[in-house]
Amino acid sequence: MKNALLFITITTLCFLGQLSAQDCNPPTSLTKIDGNNIRAMHGIGDLWFDGARASFEFPKAETGLPAVHAFGGAGFWFSGTDPLGNVKVSAQTYERAQGRTSFWAGPGGQDYCQAFNFIFRVTEEDMNQFLNDLSDGSIDQEIPPNILIWPGRGNPHFEDFFGLPMPESSAGFAEFFDRDQDGIYDPMNGDLPLTYGAEEVNYWLMNDFSGITNFDPLKIILSVHAYSFKDENDAALNNSVFYNVNATNMNPSMIEGFTFSLWYDPALGCPVDDYQGCIPEKDLAFVYNEDEIDGLNGAQCSQGFNTYASSIPVMGIKFIEGGLFIQDGEVMNSHVVYNESLELDPNLSTPTLAAEHYHMMNGLDKLGNPIIQNEQETTYMYAGNPSNGDPEEAWTMCTEETSLEERKVLTSFKPIDLNAGAVVNYQFVVTGQLDVAHPCPDVSGLIESTDRLKEFWFDNQLSWLLNSDQKLAQGRFNVFPNPATDQVTIKLENTNELIESVDIMDAFGRQIKRLNSLHTDHLTLDLDHLPKGINFIRIETSSGKFLTEKLCIQ
Repeated sequence: MKNALLFITITTLCFLGQLSAQDCNPPTSLTKIDGNNIRAMHGIGDLWFDGARASFEFPKAETGLPAVHAFGGAGFWFSGTDPLGNVKVSAQTYERAQGRTSFWAGPGGQDYCQAFNFIFRVTEEDMNQFLNDLSDGSIDQEIPPNILIWPGRGNPHFEDFFGLPMPESSAGFAEFFDRDQDGIYDPMNGDLPLTYGAEEVNYWLMNDFSGITNFDPLKIILSVHAYSFKDENDAALNNSVFYNVNATNMNPSMIEGFTFSLWYDPALGCPVDDYQGCIPEKDLAFVYNEDEIDGLNGAQCSQGFNTYASSIPVMGIKFIEGGLFIQDGEVMNSHVVYNESLELDPNLSTPTLAAEHYHMMNGLDKLGNPIIQNEQETTYMYAGNPSNGDPEEAWTMCTEETSLEERKVLTSFKPIDLNAGAVVNYQFVVTGQLDVAHPCPDVSGLIESTDRLKEFWFDNQLSWLLNSDQKLAQGRFNVFPNPATDQVTIKLENTNELIESVDIMDAFGRQIKRLNSLHTDHLTLDLDHLPKGINFIRIETSSGKFLTEKLCIQ
């Protein structure tokens, strides 16, 4: 963590146009998510870094006791090419320490970069207070401020707090449960943030229109939710933070090979004795310690870092969904580990040029050469369980007996072609397992727990939408066949009403298809190009009612 965090950024709002660097000050807002056994810093443009030092406590220290951190910092990088083949990159590492940035807060525009220089935060306490008040069908008490200013689309109360009306944008804003289905977030009408029952949710919005970098930005708006769930009976859930990121292409042309990456600085206590690895078939990256004691001189570490001593965790980052990819083994595209020093391998050292960032985000070395292991090309460095000592089966830092150095990691999602105006979603979870036997730990338990976390993530969202008191109203119409493969029929039963419009939504409530002006009691839909798995069909009837049913596409 000697250098300053260089972040690849993305964010952009079309109606406000491109900014110049002097229009906005670098974002300063910082907030810690603190809902379970992790206390982690979030900022506009970077993660797990407070501008001076590491800020990802695991396990969370009790008040007054020294904190030990598992990561030194992290951030989102992305890259791609325009139709002429020009490379575009946004990236940030430790620039906050220098008062510089690759990202601006908000959707664009000088006024809004100040209003959105803010990490929005909603807690379970806020939600319970509001829902208890709503339970009799009316609002009798003051709405919790965190809920009142939640930046959902069209929030009429946003201006009361920030002095500006909620901006309009095709990029969308914070997710919310739209109780009256009018497309506007207004808690006075019973709308509420989509927390999915989390103990705490953080939200921020940023763009890369004119960040202070040496690269041509992509013109992306990035909308980020972070969720912290608390369950003392579920160690994996209690030791995790989930991230849900929407990237919107505000460029007037397609971005070819758009690649979204998580850059991070593994600093597991003492930052210079850490090893890194991955399990590609599980879309899992992880960090562990080189030996059984965290530190260089016993449990001591230079630069004042607190260490885990002999109680060393293993940290995991599980990619859950990226673009159209959701199945295990399909989401992660590459895992590249590079050195800060040029002395070990200059082609796998800190990237400086746009092309070097682009190559490494696509699983190559800085110069664009393939990475070779056992005479085979690979995009996954150090792939295998560290407990497997056979170098023919597992390429790990244990089998390679890697020297001790400060290293950084770049783990990337599968690239996609991102059309102008298109939105792509990325989801991952960061988790820790306490007191794992070292050296060369067995990560089988981490694999099992992250599989369960992925299952929880999907199941919990469906449960919250369908089974809680705040669920979408279940419709009185038939959907058949269900599950479906190629086509599905929608039919109103026992009513004189007609279907006026149909929305198809994915498991997270995002609209993926809409049909208007139907005026019929039944219709058949083609399911081509719709995501497999759980989706929702919402219809509006001729009397203005909104009805929703679940649809499973196989």
